[in-house]
Amino acid sequence: MLRTRSSTYKSSSPSSTVIIHDRFFATIADTAASDAAAAAPEKMSGMSDQKRRLAQAALQQIPKYGWTQDALTSAVMEDPQMSVSMTGLWTPIELVNWLMDDWNSQLQEKQIHDSQRMSAFDAIQWRLQQVIPLVKASRWHEGMALGLSTPVTTRSQLHDFVELAAPKDATMAYKTGLGSIFLSTELFMLTDSSEDFEATWEFLRNRLTELDNGKMVHFVDMNQIMSTISTGAGNLSSSGSGTNVPIAAASAIASSLLEGAASLLRPPTRSSTSHRSGTKASDYKPK
Repeated sequence: MLRTRSSTYKSSSPSSTVIIHDRFFATIADTAASDAAAAAPEKMSGMSDQKRRLAQAALQQIPKYGWTQDALTSAVMEDPQMSVSMTGLWTPIELVNWLMDDWNSQLQEKQIHDSQRMSAFDAIQWRLQQVIPLVKASRWHEGMALGLSTPVTTRSQLHDFVELAAPKDATMAYKTGLGSIFLSTELFMLTDSSEDFEATWEFLRNRLTELDNGKMVHFVDMNQIMSTISTGAGNLSSSGSGTNVPIAAASAIASSLLEGAASLLRPPTRSSTSHRSGTKASDYKPK
């Protein structure tokens, strides 16, 4: 077709034919480049949609398989529209991180589009309600532990959540206290056997009231939280509620998670040698 087009064009100058020939190919190249540019976002969007589809399907398998590759594989096998190769789109840790980001995105949409901004209580309650199915399946403490294995990402996610949950005019001290309250309430929830988690919401109300009254500046009393959680574990044991949480391990899990999570809220401390100078090892020995 190109020969026919070139041969049917008549020109007194041979160079004119060359120019048209070059322009023809240049037009094809430009069109191809434009098509590729247009297809790139579609491809990116398609990949994002696939990852979201897999993540949402995998969450349905977490109660049975835990935060494992088996959960991802099972999710793919049960959906005829997903291929086995898609199991590599996520690792269990990445799945936890995606979930935290997704909840933050949903809360942001609510805070932006709702006619009235959610209160700190409503925001934290909404966020904790998202994990209720995983708490009931005794899987959320595992998810929290995985989150703590990526402290930089988790710290950023916690910061974003607190910014969304706190009042717009909140001070840094208030936000720090709010973050601590969120973490301690989430841990309290792990051993709550009350109907519809009413004990958890009461715990949250009391802590927020203390914060509003200025009784808490930085962190919730760790001993108080651990005592409450241990009491909750004892109540579960005596009530015969049939919970799947191992009572003997409840306090140990809570202690480990709370200490690790609280460390995400603490400001970085300077090394004791940061203000010293010298070139010999003896210059840095403790005085």
